[in-house]
Amino acid sequence: MKKWSFFFGVCACVILLVACGSNDDTAGDGKSDDSNSNDTSSEEQVTLRVMDWYDSTLEQRDEFHEKFMEKYPHVTIEYTTLTLDQFRDTILSAVRTGEAPDIFPVPFGFRLPNLVEDGWYQPLEGLVDEAFFDGFSEGAFIEGITTVDDEIYTIPQNLPAFSTFVFYNKDLFREAGLDPEQPPTTYEEFRDYAKKITEAGNGNYYGIIEGGRQTQRWTTTVQDWSSLNGSGLSEASPVSVYTGEAPFHTEAVLDVFDLFAGIADDGSYHPQTSGISAPEARQLFANGEAGFIIQGVWNIGIWNESNPELDYGVMAPPLSNGEQRGVINLVNMPGFGLYSQSEHPEWAARYLEEYYGGDYFQQEVVQNNLELSIVDGINEEYATGEY
Repeated sequence: MKKWSFFFGVCACVILLVACGSNDDTAGDGKSDDSNSNDTSSEEQVTLRVMDWYDSTLEQRDEFHEKFMEKYPHVTIEYTTLTLDQFRDTILSAVRTGEAPDIFPVPFGFRLPNLVEDGWYQPLEGLVDEAFFDGFSEGAFIEGITTVDDEIYTIPQNLPAFSTFVFYNKDLFREAGLDPEQPPTTYEEFRDYAKKITEAGNGNYYGIIEGGRQTQRWTTTVQDWSSLNGSGLSEASPVSVYTGEAPFHTEAVLDVFDLFAGIADDGSYHPQTSGISAPEARQLFANGEAGFIIQGVWNIGIWNESNPELDYGVMAPPLSNGEQRGVINLVNMPGFGLYSQSEHPEWAARYLEEYYGGDYFQQEVVQNNLELSIVDGINEEYATGEY
């Protein structure tokens, strides 16, 4: 079993590239408690609808739902997972018609205060046990991201994690005459490696593959990689954290665009890139059809389970000219909230208590290297240190 030592070595490099956003004092260690003051004793049949885009934990979520429905047999959970773009379009339509699911996360690109003002979400306090919020890691709740006017509306899905690492296929490196222990460090090298892998593949595999149908994947890569060049962008801000201005005309951002364009000019993108989702791209990479893919740490657990034979490496994002001029800003994202018009808010709240404070889901996803938990103490106890 390969150790995480290599992965953590990359993380150590990227720590120099990263500033983790966290500035709130709401924290603690509580677990869910069936003594919740809300009345969930009724045996009336309840259907809870949950929607998100977290495909990487689908297997664990399905098992969690089975356990939840066994514990509360009068509750039926209808769970839908979509791509980011599908989710955004679907949830906008559902809210407009008053038919949104009981539980859903804040769509990327939307600000929680605006959604609260528009009546999307309801406060969680008063619906969950008072000790529930004490169970989360320090910095989990941040004004304007998970709270509005000091009221908690959403809970982060997990700890913020890098979503623009570069994974590379070591076997394809070797076939292209490249050293898998010496991955590229600059944009020029990255483009050159992708071109050499494409040429070696002769139509059987290509330099890089992306889930191009999900526009957020491109956006996030531009934000993170340009931030290393000093743009100051992050997923939480469309303007530079340094200047307060939109930096899309600057060299830091344009260099990333030029890199993408150069790779396309070389014919190094997998031909299916523009029409597939991130999960589809992840599987094609695992099938040996591309040398590079830009995604997050959740891939590790998925490939370990589904493609244990895959020989891959992970590297920090390349730099424009080898010189780092900024950091990647990681911040907690809003996460799950309860629909303001939910017919069963007390059971939706119980779902969140079991999801975060129960004895299965958080432990399972951490143990399987799919994500890091936002719940205090889970990572320390269940992270395996292996991949």
